[in-house]
Amino acid sequence: MIEVRFMKLATDRQTAAVAAVLVVLDDGSHTFTGELPAAILDTPILDRTHPQGRILFYDDPLMWAKNCHKAFRGPYLSADISHQTEKPQFRRGDTPPDLIG
Repeated sequence: MIEVRFMKLATDRQTAAVAAVLVVLDDGSHTFTGELPAAILDTPILDRTHPQGRILFYDDPLMWAKNCHKAFRGPYLSADISHQTEKPQFRRGDTPPDLIG
């Protein structure tokens, strides 16, 4: 699960306020709330490690959320990951913790 807060510069140009929040669960389901249009999710995120060189939200919501700070990093709109949980990564031959005992 990952939570991304889209921060928008306040009118006083000194502080930032939360303009929208995106929550993506591990299964790819998501919620998007706030004053920004949901069309922001159509923004491709450039990523040279991805086979197509870019990540589209509806192709891989979790990866898009993890990398959207690369595209939204300006003074007027930025993306900050406020919460992220990682699935444990197991190597071949490892025994998952729930099977030990």
